[in-house]
Amino acid sequence: MTPSSTSMPSHAQASILLVSPKGDDRKSLQNLLQDWAIDSTDTCREALAALSANTVEVVVCNEDLRDGNWSDLLRALAYLDSPPPVIVLSNRADEHLWADVLRAGAYDLLPVPLERADAVRTISQAAERRACQRSEQPRALRMAAGA
Repeated sequence: MTPSSTSMPSHAQASILLVSPKGDDRKSLQNLLQDWAIDSTDTCREALAALSANTVEVVVCNEDLRDGNWSDLLRALAYLDSPPPVIVLSNRADEHLWADVLRAGAYDLLPVPLERADAVRTISQAAERRACQRSEQPRALRMAAGA
C-alpha cells in the first residue's frame, strides 16, 4: 500500500470486530482496511463472546443484527471494564440516526456503502482513542494508589 492520507501504518494489524449478519459488510471492510485484522460475528451474543476472548481495538456494528441492534450491543458493552469504541454502519445514515448513535455513546456512524477515506479515517481515529485509553489506565491506577 502506498502511504497516503488514508493509509494506517501506525495501526497495521490492529484488531477490528465486525458485528454484522451481512457478508457484503465484511468484504467491503476487508477491501478498505487490508492492513487490519478483521474478525466477524453475526450477533450481539457472539460479539460479547469474542470480546471476552480477544483484544479488540474497534467494534464496527451493523445497525440491525439477528438478535438485536447496535444500541443493544452498545448497552451490553457498557458492562465491560474498558469497552472498545463502537462505530455503527447504516444504509439509512441520516442526521437523526447519527445524533442517536452519538447520544448513546457510540464513536460514530458510517454510511453504507462505505467510502474508503471516511472509513479509514474514522476507524483509525477510534483505534487511536482506544490506544490512548489503554495507556492512561495504568497511569490512573498508579495515581489512585498514590504511587
